[in-house]
Amino acid sequence: MIKWLIAAGLMAYTVVEIALLLELGRWAGLTLTLAWTVGSALLGLGLLRVEGLRGLIRIHRQLQQEVLPTLELVDMTLIVLGSVLLILPGLLSDIVGLLLFFPPARWLVRTLFFSIVGNRLPTSPDGPSAFAGDVIEIQAEPPAR
Repeated sequence: MIKWLIAAGLMAYTVVEIALLLELGRWAGLTLTLAWTVGSALLGLGLLRVEGLRGLIRIHRQLQQEVLPTLELVDMTLIVLGSVLLILPGLLSDIVGLLLFFPPARWLVRTLFFSIVGNRLPTSPDGPSAFAGDVIEIQAEPPAR
């Protein structure tokens, strides 16, 4: 049953995206519609590069402080999702993709995510750490020739 609902939702979303693109083409013309589509894809790629690098730096800093970067990982996932939505052709996906680059929108999605997950993921430095426990060092032997 759930598979059919997901399939119906994806089909409805596709129909809405096509209808919006056709309406944009009717209103603005083919040239501007194609420019919008290509421009939003290039914007998505550029934002993924810049914001992705910033997110990786934040994650790296958290790991250096031995703190599990839960919030940063969720933000990074939302930034990648926003980039993918910008790269895909469509007005609705572009709007949602752009919104995911704004911290208040990511905060809202993150809050909904954690309410669904039930705050099972540690988020504070005082909570469980990814580095809790003993560290076992293993020295690899050089490969035999």
